[in-house]
Amino acid sequence: MRKIFLKLCITSVISSLILTGCDLKEKYERTVDLPLAISAGRKLVVHTEVGSIKVTGSNTPQSGIKVKITGKGDTIEKAQEVAQNINITVKDDNNNVYIKINKPLEVKSSWYSMDYTIEVPENISLEYKTNVGSATVSNIKGDITASCDVGSITCENAWGKVNLNADVGNISLAYAEDANSQVNAEMSVDVGSIHFKGPKNISAKLDVSTDVGSIHSDLPIAVTGNICSKRLNGTVGQGQGNVRLKTDVGSIDIK
Repeated sequence: MRKIFLKLCITSVISSLILTGCDLKEKYERTVDLPLAISAGRKLVVHTEVGSIKVTGSNTPQSGIKVKITGKGDTIEKAQEVAQNINITVKDDNNNVYIKINKPLEVKSSWYSMDYTIEVPENISLEYKTNVGSATVSNIKGDITASCDVGSITCENAWGKVNLNADVGNISLAYAEDANSQVNAEMSVDVGSIHFKGPKNISAKLDVSTDVGSIHSDLPIAVTGNICSKRLNGTVGQGQGNVRLKTDVGSIDIK
């Protein structure tokens, strides 16, 4: 428990410093719009330091990126200089498409934030990673991997294999009702709650645990092993897939 408390305190202090900085009272925003050429079956990879991301899958071929770049400084002129010296590039490499940040080396993560709004074909995969920020993903039929140090992660209408991880923040995953019943998902968080909703006819083995918190399930689970308020192992449906849900401090809700 002491270890968990220390980690929470340290992470909170770090995130506060990143978000507020020192004397960065002025902000300057600019918006960048870019086309995005990515076809079904490929993976979109986005790694950033501070900021949020919203990715939406669509059954139309149109794709695009909108990024709000916020520069910070002790004067408006310095904040504007930071924002104008940060650019976004899209790199196509084999089966992956990378969205990357180009910035001067002297620009620190506490001097800016990047907020992405991305529209893509629904039949792609997604990999996202950030230090501080939230992620919202919806209508993606491929595999999804998302992680953050501090921030929330929400996935809606998922279809494929999903892996969500956060140090501090709530994570939520809801599969489309008509998604494949054989679900493979892993969700883990150090400090935060977990919300999981499977497809209508879910079929999976469940491995659920919390050190400090409670577990609640609306699913008809055939429990294996000892019954414990902090750990749940069992099978729902035919048990064809695998679902692992773990939090150190927080509650877990299964539907």
